[in-house]
Amino acid sequence: MSTHDPNDVFGLFGDGSYQPSTAPIPWYPGAKMDLDDYGRVLLHHLPRGQVKAVAAPQIARRLGLPWEKNQFPLRHLVKNLVLEKGWPIGTTSVDGTLGLFLLDSETDIELYTAYLDRRIEALVALRDTVKEGWERRARSKAVGNDWPGW
Repeated sequence: MSTHDPNDVFGLFGDGSYQPSTAPIPWYPGAKMDLDDYGRVLLHHLPRGQVKAVAAPQIARRLGLPWEKNQFPLRHLVKNLVLEKGWPIGTTSVDGTLGLFLLDSETDIELYTAYLDRRIEALVALRDTVKEGWERRARSKAVGNDWPGW
């Protein structure tokens, strides 16, 4: 039996001896602990401020999470902590890959919300363009033409 103190979430990854106290944790099949515990460890590894952001693959390694093309476990963790817990975690680009940081200043929040606004605008433009394309295709199909049949 492990003598690990379950409240010492920062030492959990040293020898891999930590065993979760409950049955499988549903948020990620390979998880060794629940989201809150991963969140505490993530908080320990997140730098303060956008200029100090750390590449997500490096943070995933520190947390013992796989870094896959879609980055599911770490993205899911961050999304949960932001949306459900209200943690001010930001993302940015670090050497061409996703970077993470804890918002730490008015400048951080202004830059990050401006980035989110640009993403929202791009998604709205994509949505509107897809709808317009579908409407053109529907009109084309209505007169017996197949795709694209403008």
